Amino acid sequence: MQDKSPLLTPLKYLKGVGEERAELLQKELGLFSFYDLLHHFPFRYIDKQNIIPIKDITEDMPFIQTGGKIESIKTEGEGKKMRLKAILRDHTGRIELIWFNKIKIIREIVKPGMVFLAFGKPPHESSCNRFILPPKSSRILILIAKGF
Repeated sequence: MQDKSPLLTPLKYLKGVGEERAELLQKELGLFSFYDLLHHFPFRYIDKQNIIPIKDITEDMPFIQTGGKIESIKTEGEGKKMRLKAILRDHTGRIELIWFNKIKIIREIVKPGMVFLAFGKPPHESSCNRFILPPKSSRILILIAKGF
């Protein structure tokens, strides 16, 4: 009798996956076994190792990660037009960060003087001094860091 390779084990037996998630992985990505999972590579890779100085941000960059200190933060507008704006400063310049969602939560967390790291896609405008968080075209990851 020949032993079956552990790599051929169905994904539903992988801790944390379970039946439902295994079905989703099969349907969406065509992944059925541990082997499939180990040989699956993402569609695109985004390098988050580099922090781009504010002065070097251009609108043609696919994604950027920038950081600095929050200089100021304020709420503008009312109701559905409310937004939160913050100024982020590094050693090369300033950029305006804008949030349209989860304003109350972000307002409680983000404070002037804190070190902040933002990741996302720069807006396609003639002026790149604004960074909209999160942009409608892509998901964005916002990290609050103690130092970088």
